[in-house]
Amino acid sequence: FKSAVEIFTRKDMSKADRKQSVAYLDTLWSTYQRQVSAARALPAGAIASYVASLPKTVTAADGNAAEVALKAHLVTALANQQQFEQRVIQLVGANKRGSFNAISAQAYADIVRERSLLRQLIRAGTEIAAAVFNSNKGETARELVDRAEQRVFQIAEAGARGRQGAQALQEVFRSGPKAGLGS
Repeated sequence: FKSAVEIFTRKDMSKADRKQSVAYLDTLWSTYQRQVSAARALPAGAIASYVASLPKTVTAADGNAAEVALKAHLVTALANQQQFEQRVIQLVGANKRGSFNAISAQAYADIVRERSLLRQLIRAGTEIAAAVFNSNKGETARELVDRAEQRVFQIAEAGARGRQGAQALQEVFRSGPKAGLGS
């Protein structure tokens, strides 16, 4: 179904959009239930029963939803922040400050981007080396160097674009179509 424009043309959800949304969410929900049940060795239907009874069980537990989740075997243990920190230190070791190393989402994204660029350079290097070894196809050394420079430049350009960070969709659309975006 093509419902992306409905947010601009309607104030309610069309029947077709509702049908596709329900199908997608039902699939997502059933997959989640199946995977969590398997990972926690819960019987089939345990997650659905937990959700259906949640208002009653949380009320009976004086509002303690964490305790309800523990009894339903959806969590392994309950801990406060200090207990959590000590457990993580047991698992991964302490840093110089006596805590554990943590990383922000931005720092992690920077590392992922950097590693991606390194993998692209390795792939380009492999392609360049293969082209050199197969240079009997008529390419001169100068042509091979030009091709290698172009490939490395493409990677550098893509890396620079990747450092732009998040952009508001309005800015993306206002500046016009770009490579990789539908127009």
